[in-house]
Amino acid sequence: MLFYLTDISGVADDIPVATRGLRTVREILEEHPGVVINIDSVDTDGVVQLQGPGRSAVEAAARAIAHNLKLHLPAASVETSIREAASSVAVLRAEREGEPASTTAYPRR
Repeated sequence: MLFYLTDISGVADDIPVATRGLRTVREILEEHPGVVINIDSVDTDGVVQLQGPGRSAVEAAARAIAHNLKLHLPAASVETSIREAASSVAVLRAEREGEPASTTAYPRR
């Protein structure tokens, strides 16, 4: 199920909603204009990297994806990590150098 909930390849989107019974990342992002999957990111199972026009837009999309995960996998550990940077390379550099990101665990503690 984690595959369907975090699929960024589009494979899950080809399965009718009535059959899979859950919304995919791409379907959730349709409700968040300007927020897209970061195409420069590495495809890691269970990790969805987003980019968008501003922090609040990306946070709202990440929150919607996190809530969708918790709805279908209530025992899963779900966390969002938001980092503002000029490019994907800058994000990787900040992570490598240990610069803190804004992190939220779901459900909120």
